[in-house]
Amino acid sequence: MEEISNRALINLSFSMDSPLHLGAETEGTIKKVLLFKTRGRRTPIVPSESIKGVLRYMATSIAKSINWANEIERKVVESHCKDEHPGVQGLNEGEIDNLIKKVFGSREIELTDKEKRELYLSLNCPICRIFGSKEISGKLNITDGIIISRDQLENQEWAWIRQLIPKELGIRTYNSVSINRDTLTKEEERLFSLEYIEPMDDHILNFRLVVDNILPRESDSILFSRLLRMVSDLGLWIGGAKSRGYGKLTLEDELSKVLLMDFREAKEAKQLFRILSLKDVVKLNIEEYCKLLEGGS
Repeated sequence: MEEISNRALINLSFSMDSPLHLGAETEGTIKKVLLFKTRGRRTPIVPSESIKGVLRYMATSIAKSINWANEIERKVVESHCKDEHPGVQGLNEGEIDNLIKKVFGSREIELTDKEKRELYLSLNCPICRIFGSKEISGKLNITDGIIISRDQLENQEWAWIRQLIPKELGIRTYNSVSINRDTLTKEEERLFSLEYIEPMDDHILNFRLVVDNILPRESDSILFSRLLRMVSDLGLWIGGAKSRGYGKLTLEDELSKVLLMDFREAKEAKQLFRILSLKDVVKLNIEEYCKLLEGGS
C-alpha cells in the first residue's frame, strides 16, 4: 500500500440553477426522488458514484485534449475507454515487469500477461490514477451530495469537523407525457409524473472530495487542476431529466474551500494529531489550490 504523504480535503458547494431530479425506483407512473433516512427524516442525496461518474467523464474529455509530453501516457490516454486501454501497441515487456516489481516488491503474485499489461497501463494513466480502474484504486474519494442550508457554510471559516445537517425539503411533482422518439410526437396515453426538488436561494448542494498524494506538476495533478477549473467555470449537470433542463449546478467559489494536509512534516505523534485535527493545515480556495497543483506559488 502506498504511503500517504499528503491529503487534500475539498469542500464543493453548488447553487441549484434548475430543478433537481435524483432518480430512484419508479412507482407506477411516478419517477420518485432518491431518499435516505438521516437523523430521523427522509432526505434526498446524490450518490457519490453518480458524482464520480460525472467528474470522470469530464476528466476523460480534458485528458484527451492535452498533448501529453510522456509518450506512454499519451498512448494510454488516447486508448482510454472507461477504465480499460484497448489497442495500445509497442509496450516494453521489461518495463512492465519492472513496474510490477516496484509496486508489489518481493510479494509473490500470479497475474496473466493481460492482467500485467492492463495494470501497467492503468498505472500510467492519469485518469485511472485519479479515479481508479479494475486494477488500481484511485487517489480520489467522494462523499454523497446533500442539500443543506446556505447559512451552515456562510460566516463559518471551516465546517469539516462537525456533521452538516441535510435541509428538510419539499418534493414537488411534474406531470407530463412521453415523447415518441421516432415521430417526435406526444403519446397522450403514456402519462407519467416526475418528482423533483425546486431550487431555492437558501439551498446548497454540498459534497466533499478527499484526494491523496496529488503532488504539484505531475500529470495527474495537472489533470485534476484542469478538472476543478472546468467545474468552477462551467458547473455540473447532476441527476436525471437533463434533457428537460434539470440538474444544472453552479459552483459557489466563496463557499468552496481546500484544506491541505502534509504528513511528511509529522515526525511525532503529537504533530500527526494536530494535522488530523485540522489545526496544522494549509487553507486555500479553489483557484489557489489549482495554481499549487500546476507548480505555482
